[in-house]
Amino acid sequence: MSTTVKQFHEEEAIGKTYDFQVARRLLRYLRPYLKLLLPALLLTFSLNLLGILQPKFTEYAIDWYILPRKSSGLELLVGLYVGVQLLRLAFSYFQALLLNTVGQYVMFDMRRELYDKLQHQEVAYYDRNPVGRIMTRLTSDVDSLNELFTAGITDLLGDVVMIFAIIGVMLWMDVRLTFVTLAFFALITGVGGGTVRDLLIGAPVFWVHDATVASLCLGMSAIVWITPQHWWSDRTFAWLDALGLAAYAAFGAAKSLGYGIPPVPAAVMGVVGACVGGIIRDVLAGEPSILMRPELYVTAAALTASLYVLLSLLGLPPYAAGLVSATAGFALRGAAMVWKWGLPAYRGGKG
Repeated sequence: MSTTVKQFHEEEAIGKTYDFQVARRLLRYLRPYLKLLLPALLLTFSLNLLGILQPKFTEYAIDWYILPRKSSGLELLVGLYVGVQLLRLAFSYFQALLLNTVGQYVMFDMRRELYDKLQHQEVAYYDRNPVGRIMTRLTSDVDSLNELFTAGITDLLGDVVMIFAIIGVMLWMDVRLTFVTLAFFALITGVGGGTVRDLLIGAPVFWVHDATVASLCLGMSAIVWITPQHWWSDRTFAWLDALGLAAYAAFGAAKSLGYGIPPVPAAVMGVVGACVGGIIRDVLAGEPSILMRPELYVTAAALTASLYVLLSLLGLPPYAAGLVSATAGFALRGAAMVWKWGLPAYRGGKG
């Protein structure tokens, strides 16, 4: 097959399956319609929260009324259930209306730009590209993007909210509920910060392409689950956490520099990679976040990441810079735990 014919028939994917830079370019089409999109996302959040109430209605009906053979008050519970369903119906209608409106506006803007671009192409462009392929780009592909902007993003956000809400209810019922809960927390703590960091710097998400990372997190959670509880004291976890904090901060800064991120944002990415996983864990578990504690935690990660960036700029080899910076951050975190060091609290301007 000649080169010309191949150019007419090839439909291979260009670049990565998921390109963060391309996704960010597509998101600019949503900016003019944020006033419509934000209420739709709020409705999505509300719909999923209302969805997890249905099993509780069933539980209350059985435990409070059916088993004790009581009817007084059951009508109120049924009325509340019906009210929730009607509310979900109304929310679903307005959510679909808003999302489809945004999708149509976005599709119109994209097609207008594409038609404008085609009007300014040279005649030779239409000799190199089949008309059928061009029309496919203008119709089917834009329709697919419209589907992404409406159903795709909504389903993704809805599923994430549903997962977090279910885990929250499980913890509220019993914090020791299942091994699945423990494994989830181990995984989200281990990879949460690095995932956010990789998405921000445009790198492939590390644990998605390396099965050993998730396996290690799940394996450690299994070991903790089956071993006696007194083996794993809070103090033991605190020292292990300090070691991981320093290592993650140094590694995150190094990876960010390797992807061409400027020094200051690279140091921030080191802190993000080290701390965000713990922040997500604390939020889901209903514990006070590390950001709200006066102890030196984020400061230790900031010292590690900043020191690594500085030593790298001074020409120190990566391994040496990582060892020195991680040791400094671990020492600061350890000293803070031993001697109860902390940052001074804000006193609201009072002398």
